[in-house]
Amino acid sequence: MSHRALSLFVALTLATPWVHADAAFDKSQSAALFKEGKKLLDQGKFDEACPKLAESHKIDPGGGVVLALALCLEGQGKLASAVVAYREAQFLAKRDKRADRQKAAGDKLAELEPKLSHLTVRVDPAAQKQGVVVRVDGNVLPTASYGLSVAVDGGKHEIEARAEGFESKTSTVDVGNANDNKELSVAPLTPKATDPTKPPSPDPTPPKPEPAPAPRASIVPTIGVGVGVVGVVALLAGGFFGIRTIRGARDVEAACPDGVCRDPADVDRNDTVKRDARIADVLLISGAVLAVAGVTLYVVGRPGSSKTVGLSPAVGPQGLGFSLSARF
Repeated sequence: MSHRALSLFVALTLATPWVHADAAFDKSQSAALFKEGKKLLDQGKFDEACPKLAESHKIDPGGGVVLALALCLEGQGKLASAVVAYREAQFLAKRDKRADRQKAAGDKLAELEPKLSHLTVRVDPAAQKQGVVVRVDGNVLPTASYGLSVAVDGGKHEIEARAEGFESKTSTVDVGNANDNKELSVAPLTPKATDPTKPPSPDPTPPKPEPAPAPRASIVPTIGVGVGVVGVVALLAGGFFGIRTIRGARDVEAACPDGVCRDPADVDRNDTVKRDARIADVLLISGAVLAVAGVTLYVVGRPGSSKTVGLSPAVGPQGLGFSLSARF
């Protein structure tokens, strides 16, 4: 025998006494309940006897127990429940080949079935469209049973109709113990009304706006400062050459009153004045452009700036120039 088979054999061997013990206890408990229930039944104490007989049959179903339970239910006047128990007793008697019990149950069924009371629950199609759920004595009535005549015990029966979003409705029907037929119709339910005393729910708090991202540092203003500095330097240099041009022009004009320089030194001086004039023009124009460009880059490049600075060429009596415009 393998190790696994041996382990299984040992486990089953050890478990068997406990299984037998549980079964023996159940049978003993069922027998005690049946004995006490039968004693109460013989005394006509049906309300005390029926629960004990029902529990005995639940623990250990048997033909004798269920037959006694059927007699007890009949004694309580619960004919529909008694008929169900007699039918089970007839089935078990046939299985157990107990002709005496089978005959006793059959005779009772022939006697009681014509006396049964019935309840019919009809559900309006409009209520069915509402998704109504019908409960009879707390048990859900299947939709297939709508409109069917169902055998019930005598007494009061509670019928509840409920649907999501509608007011539930509960009705009570009092059915006689024998040969009574009652009907109940479930009408469409009323939609739930809004409670006028209940304050309207406040509007959900609007989400807080996300904070604007912090402006990122830009190098444009820095470039603008550098360009502006170069422009200022060019303007200063252009001014220097401009002043030197003016002074040199005065000297050349004094040395060459008729505009013609005869001395080679005066000719060189005149050429120098013209060169300085050209240099001054270039430096002044370039310096002005760079200075304006630097200011523009500095102003526009700052984070959140809404200013617009423009540079455009301008022609005037003095020659070509530039016009600076700004919008704030």
